[in-house]
Amino acid sequence: MAANPSFEEHFSWSNRRPSDLPFQAGGATQSGRLAGHFVNQDALSLLIRENMIVGLVCDGCGGSEVGDSNNEVGARLVAGAGVVLFDEMLRDVGVRDFATRIPEFEKRLCERILSAAGSLFPPPALREALQSYFLTTIHAFIVDRSHYLVFGCGDGFLAVNSKLQSFDKNEGGYLTGRLLDEEMDWKSRIDAGEGALRIHAQGETDSLNSLLLATDGFEEIVAEFPDSLARVFEAPSNASRGYDQKLLIDFRFRFWHLDKIQKWLETRDGTDDRSFLLVRRVSVPQQPFEQSNAEETNTLCSNLPTTIPNAAEESLPRSPRSRRRTSRNSSHPKSAGIPTRAPKD
Repeated sequence: MAANPSFEEHFSWSNRRPSDLPFQAGGATQSGRLAGHFVNQDALSLLIRENMIVGLVCDGCGGSEVGDSNNEVGARLVAGAGVVLFDEMLRDVGVRDFATRIPEFEKRLCERILSAAGSLFPPPALREALQSYFLTTIHAFIVDRSHYLVFGCGDGFLAVNSKLQSFDKNEGGYLTGRLLDEEMDWKSRIDAGEGALRIHAQGETDSLNSLLLATDGFEEIVAEFPDSLARVFEAPSNASRGYDQKLLIDFRFRFWHLDKIQKWLETRDGTDDRSFLLVRRVSVPQQPFEQSNAEETNTLCSNLPTTIPNAAEESLPRSPRSRRRTSRNSSHPKSAGIPTRAPKD
């Protein structure tokens, strides 16, 4: 059986500056091994400003009615275009007020998708292009000094303050799918309050300790090892604010490289892509933010070496549970609590 690849840090779009918010942020992705699945169709984007953290997770549709699926293209483009649009719209409005502007965000993002696709594929090829290249889920979070907001469409997975929430019931929901509806104009649907994007969670930032947003492929392993996952929700004592590559190293060491998880993975034949973004509160005082030291990094992608020692832990009984994009397992929990600390061995 093929070895399970490790999680890698790879962003479709990443624009990061130092932040004075008391949170550490990062994310990673892992390519799955589904039949006929040759590329990772997930995409992550991250935008960090002094007073704001924005993340966007996309999962391209694995099948197409018109031939081979290439929706990883749309997932990457939508993930990048989405955070750029966030950056534009959040310059004059806070997160709390942005909740009322989600329909505007959806409309402007769809207009940009149509403009980009239409410049390459004029009608009647445009419809086929949207099906082959742009069918993707989209889920996003925004955190500023006073409030946080999570919204999106399609299947996926969310954990806010260790409380799990599955979007599995939204399987097949795609933002650009509305653009293919020939019975009703997509702009009219948004204006009528029938847009694709829905609010998943919102609240005051002071109440937020951790936020994990992931594609649906992440849910299976969370259902198997919720107590182990709880460890990554707490930042280590030396965690820094803003973006930090050490978050991925910590995730591998505390969770992914545990012996019991690696042994369980050996029983899996086909798995979906798994991708996540994580924001977790920094528990120790930090040095005051200095604008003069703010150096912006803007990259199309970034990568981190994969080597890290395995962590020894007892293994759990193997599970026959299998999760494939073409055959969903409905037994996954829709909402459950995760303890804030894993039980001692």
